[in-house]
Amino acid sequence: MTAPKKTTAKAAVKTTAQPGPKPDFQVVEETLKCQTKLDGEVSLSLVLPFAKVKKMIAIEDVPEAEVIDFIFDEVMPEEEAKKVLGLQDGVDAFRIAMQYTKALGERLGASLGESEGSSDS
Repeated sequence: MTAPKKTTAKAAVKTTAQPGPKPDFQVVEETLKCQTKLDGEVSLSLVLPFAKVKKMIAIEDVPEAEVIDFIFDEVMPEEEAKKVLGLQDGVDAFRIAMQYTKALGERLGASLGESEGSSDS
């Protein structure tokens, strides 16, 4: 008969993987999560009233030099624009506005695709 194995007093130390840094921009449900160095995380809702959606669609007609103002003044809801315009770093504000527009475009594209019938099946 073999003797039972003895356990040592030292417990095995588990090492847990540390999460990597958060991405600069990530869409979670209908919210754009933006990481900034000076202001931390900024969350912006991607839910818009229909009047703002119509303006978003019209962004293609806006001269390139006026796009950033158009985003803040016409597309982004006032409370979201205040968050972004209140950031300490204007570069962050610009990058967030561009990413916000991209995320809205992707969301709008997805909703347009969802409203179409299925392909030939």
